[in-house]
Amino acid sequence: AQSYALLRLLGRKLGGGKYYPEAKLFEIEYALGVHEDLARAWAPGMMIALRPAILGHEFAGDDDKTAKVKALREKFGEEQLEKFLKTYTDILENAGGGFFCGSEVTIADLAILPQIRYFHNGIADHVDPKIIGKFPVVTAWMERMQAIPAIAKWYESKK
Repeated sequence: AQSYALLRLLGRKLGGGKYYPEAKLFEIEYALGVHEDLARAWAPGMMIALRPAILGHEFAGDDDKTAKVKALREKFGEEQLEKFLKTYTDILENAGGGFFCGSEVTIADLAILPQIRYFHNGIADHVDPKIIGKFPVVTAWMERMQAIPAIAKWYESKK
């Protein structure tokens, strides 16, 4: 919760508030809500690998755990991730300006980019990174975001 509070605060303070403009609050909050819904949908697939007992699983061995993790994550990719990417596509198309809330980058774009990169770059085991490529509007948005000099520089520094 604190991360999003800080994101909103910085969106108001930096750039004269252009990253969290009053006129786009609904659009920004809607996109952030979808972003958070996607994170919640992914959580069981992530947590089953990290702390299975939280989800009520006790595995007899590593093979059982690996099979369960694989099944959950593959199902997430095929069923949930595609649904969210379709929603992201709809939001981007309705915004009509190349970004989630129009023609300017907002905190919604800044929050969603790392999430999409996570799946696109194959960091999530057993989730096919090619799924992102099925959604050209999302892919084009990601490329636009990554072409922004400050963002490109930041990601380059992480290599």
